[in-house]
Amino acid sequence: MFNRNNIPNPFGSSGQQQPLPPRRPQQPPPTYHDQKTSRPAARAMRLRPYQLKEPAFVFGNICAVSPQDFAPNPDGSDLYLLINGFFVISARIKDGFPAGHISMSDPQRTWMQIALTDEIDVQFYDAFSQGASSYLGNLDIEVGFAGRKSTETPYDQDQLAAAFINNFRNQIFAPGQQLLMDYQGIPLRMVVKTVELVDLSMKSESQAPSPDPRSRGILTQETLINYYKDIKTGINIKGSNRRPAANSVVRPDFKFENMGIGGLDTEFAAIFRRAFASRIFPPGLADKLGIQHVRGILLYGPPGTGKTLIARQIGKMLNAREPKV
Repeated sequence: MFNRNNIPNPFGSSGQQQPLPPRRPQQPPPTYHDQKTSRPAARAMRLRPYQLKEPAFVFGNICAVSPQDFAPNPDGSDLYLLINGFFVISARIKDGFPAGHISMSDPQRTWMQIALTDEIDVQFYDAFSQGASSYLGNLDIEVGFAGRKSTETPYDQDQLAAAFINNFRNQIFAPGQQLLMDYQGIPLRMVVKTVELVDLSMKSESQAPSPDPRSRGILTQETLINYYKDIKTGINIKGSNRRPAANSVVRPDFKFENMGIGGLDTEFAAIFRRAFASRIFPPGLADKLGIQHVRGILLYGPPGTGKTLIARQIGKMLNAREPKV
């Protein structure tokens, strides 16, 4: 399993900083035509996971593969690979990398539930196999410290989102995916919660945010990233005037049809209007408008009318520990 204390040290153990490999020039997002004409479909090959501790791959969310196993793309861009028929990663050909292997970081193996001793199926992935809506319009991410190194200085959401896009542009992301990002010298652990897919050609409507792991899309310069802090790590995030609250009370991957309560539409409408309506405003805007959030609500009525059931189900949707009722 992923161990935050096993984060590789990007600067080595000698104290002398090693220069990182030069980043590849940013490529425009692939198009439907590019993917359909780049290479024919190939059957899966069997590879073994390999632990590569180079920071460019670990913190770049990139898997290394051997030139003996894969041919490069004509434009030199990274490869999209399908792992075990379900997970999609970005891979880069590395000279001298052992054939028959593929490098994977701890978060990647945790996400895919793969051990270093496993043998996995790997094949090329068509980014447009799900249709034209293959780009990410919105991305909800939970962020926290990945190791013991931390800071009490709050992170700016806009700057954090810009760094994320700069580091991972053109990669494919899906709900449940885990990755590491080195931001200002501190390793951050990120987990994708929900994605919203869009068609950049505007020929089809945007899809609703989805926590389905099969909903995956390409990160572009225009993708809006919303951060939610991992309360277990003590990370602090500044409020933004145009983004949701980083410590949102409602879990971003929660769906109301999973509450399992019927016949209480009127009661639920009143509860959410009074208790949660003010929280849809970005924190910066709420402070400017002087909006005071409701901190509690009293449910009353005779026995058997659903008070306890409502309290239990609302507790499950909150981005916090479930209350004892």
